[in-house]
Amino acid sequence: LNYGKGYLLADLLEDARQAEVLNQFSDALGMNYLSAIENSINQFKTLANEIDEPIAKMILPPLLLDFTKRLSEARTHTEFQLELSIWHREKKNYAAAYLVYIESLITYVCEVRELDWKDFNDRRIANQLLKSNSSLRPIRLLHKRPNFVRNNIAHSQNNTREEDEIIIDELEHYQTSFSQILNS
Repeated sequence: LNYGKGYLLADLLEDARQAEVLNQFSDALGMNYLSAIENSINQFKTLANEIDEPIAKMILPPLLLDFTKRLSEARTHTEFQLELSIWHREKKNYAAAYLVYIESLITYVCEVRELDWKDFNDRRIANQLLKSNSSLRPIRLLHKRPNFVRNNIAHSQNNTREEDEIIIDELEHYQTSFSQILNS
């Protein structure tokens, strides 16, 4: 409920297959495997209807259905990733939120330029376009500072508590701005 991990909830399930679905999702979430997270959506819809254990039935179906509803409304991989980034921020998983946010920008460029968003080389091309192509300037403005922050997080660069608070507040601003671009 607080952090999006399902390991403890999986322990409530007597059905090993159901528990494994939650454990695999939690692993994918922890590793930030976007395709695996996206694939979990359909499994969650089914799982929410199958749970029989009384305590688990009170907790899991609403959580699973809320998560799946929220992320299954995405029309593109970019929207899915942005919404996942927002979800991570709300769960206070700030490192993952920044990482997925940056990936959503690169995925956007892939989709706009008809590159394969899952292909490493195409993503590298999209990242270079993001940094150099003038037609992508609005997206570049939403990329530069957050990418700097993402790199600091990835390389364990420490900040002061005041800087951390600013970085957390900025993330919501960047996510909202990118969402507005996607919806325009």
